[in-house]
Amino acid sequence: MSYVNQSLQKKDAMALVTGQPVYTDDLAPKECLIIKILRSPYANAWIEEIKTENAKKTDGIACVLTWEDVPKKRFASAGQTYPEFSPYDRLILDQHLRFVGDAVAIVAGETEAAVDLALKRIKVKYRVETPVLDMHTAKDNPVLVHPEENWESKFPVGADNKRNLAAKGHEEMGDIDAVLASCKYTVDEVYHTKADQQCMMETFRAYCTKDHFGRLNVVASTQVPFHLRRILGNALGIPSSKIRVIKPRIGGGFGAKQTEVCEIYPAIVTWLTGRPSKIVYSRHEALICASPRHEMEVHVQVGADENGIVKGIKVEALSNAGAYGDHSPTTVGLTGHKAIALYRNLEAYNFDYEVVYTNVQAAGAYRGYGATQGIYAVESAVNELAHKMNMDPARIRELNMPVEGERMYDYDGNLTHTASCTMDRCLARAKEMIGWNEKYPCRDMGNGKVRGVGLAMALVLRRKPKGWKIARTAYMIPNIIPTAATGVMFTLLLNPMFGIVKPVLDFFGVNYAMVPNLFGNSRYAFWTVTATWIFYSGFNTIIFLAEMGAVSKEIYEAAAIDGATPWQADRYITLPLMRNVCGTCVTLASVAMVSQFDIIYMTTKGGPGTSTLNLPIYLYKAATLENNYGKANAVGVVQIIIGITLVILIKGLFREKKEAA
Repeated sequence: MSYVNQSLQKKDAMALVTGQPVYTDDLAPKECLIIKILRSPYANAWIEEIKTENAKKTDGIACVLTWEDVPKKRFASAGQTYPEFSPYDRLILDQHLRFVGDAVAIVAGETEAAVDLALKRIKVKYRVETPVLDMHTAKDNPVLVHPEENWESKFPVGADNKRNLAAKGHEEMGDIDAVLASCKYTVDEVYHTKADQQCMMETFRAYCTKDHFGRLNVVASTQVPFHLRRILGNALGIPSSKIRVIKPRIGGGFGAKQTEVCEIYPAIVTWLTGRPSKIVYSRHEALICASPRHEMEVHVQVGADENGIVKGIKVEALSNAGAYGDHSPTTVGLTGHKAIALYRNLEAYNFDYEVVYTNVQAAGAYRGYGATQGIYAVESAVNELAHKMNMDPARIRELNMPVEGERMYDYDGNLTHTASCTMDRCLARAKEMIGWNEKYPCRDMGNGKVRGVGLAMALVLRRKPKGWKIARTAYMIPNIIPTAATGVMFTLLLNPMFGIVKPVLDFFGVNYAMVPNLFGNSRYAFWTVTATWIFYSGFNTIIFLAEMGAVSKEIYEAAAIDGATPWQADRYITLPLMRNVCGTCVTLASVAMVSQFDIIYMTTKGGPGTSTLNLPIYLYKAATLENNYGKANAVGVVQIIIGITLVILIKGLFREKKEAA
């Protein structure tokens, strides 16, 4: 049966349209302990004393946990590739409370009524301190949101807890001040975007069970099941091999569920009690202690010449992390990277950013992931620039947008060229669909009102090295030539008397008699033979390419959203995922080197002297020239032993490390 051009019904379509889909809470066992959190009424306070005895005596209460009962190991709750760009600044429960809604205690019981009663019976004595609420005064403020000594940033993102900085950075190209000064038209404006909540239909929720293997099974409404496994392991101080995360259908996430928000609470309850437990956030909790978009203030300066060519852009971003640094370094990076890269004719640009800690709800991921704030600011400034120039806003984009085959700047600020870009066609189509020419700048509605249209651009960059297909093809060509023929070819080409080397020597006036034969000189022969063999790594290249093609593009897209550079993506994604195939290729290459015969025999025959002599050549000489078959057999056995030893050693080298039980 052909599925092309045929409509197919989704497996869960009927359940969705009839209101019967299965979500996290629908799967939770009926015997789950109900978990609720006692939350801080203060933005900045320390717990001096907490009394839980009466709460624990409440009928139906299984456990009451405070900061004294949980691990003291800090972790990052952002769902990012490891090592996370976000700082390790959280505890499951902390003595220091950093925003209104921060967790004070965990209560788990048989019924909701019992848990509600127990919460009322917890008595807390707080030491209230002055909070930092304004992001403009947060940096270097004497009040520190994170004064603790075990705060940690695993990545050099400019974070400094003793300055209330979750991230800080600077990027530039050219002399931006000089370029802006030379521009005929400039705009200098500040744009402020507020924090806002995702408000998905299904609030944050999760339940946990312990299986007969002692594993913690977590079922959660999350967007990052693989990251969540690591986050929970870090927080609980247990290996991730003891944690299993299942993600059923989620009723909306929009980026908020790219952060561990609630899953740690049933995780620690089940881990300590061995009983199933669950937590379901109320709408109120989802609004006061979730993961909203970062509040930002973006200062933009942009300049263009008399023809509308944008020559320089300067972006200064101030981002409010809130009480914790989840996703802070990566969202702010994309604020500039995805906005500045939209303009291909830049002679200079400048991007400065700071992310500060404050005593408000911690921010996180939201659709657009930092680019939203930056694009809003830069595109608003460009619209104002077009207005100053009396130019159609669409026209100024057409003059400056990325065009396929032309230059642009990538996430790292490196000048590159677009291998695939259809933004010009997208804009043309958008203008046609909206009726831009008829509606711009506005239409008089005849009642004292006008109706206008607006325009902005956005893009997602993808890495595709120019000419990579040609390079790949060229690299494979030597593999279609027999090795014996290649040996003869290199012997002739590298001969200084008549090979390809001779015209080069003649050009520089060098007497060929002064130049050694690379294959005939014991000093150079070994390295020359080795160099010719390197060309035959194409077989391994095929294996590598096949394995790399099997890696999901979504992983790299997620890493890019997290702010990972191409080099970081290769280091922390490609190489770990290629570990097994690397071991296979190293094994094949090693065995091939031990058994190499053709090229060596056709070029040097193991000479001069013994400089290129290996076991296969030695075996050949013992059997054919010396007629010593006993020696030949012995050499063969040694070669087999060496080959087996190499395979075992390489296997051990590339074996995946098992997590401690």
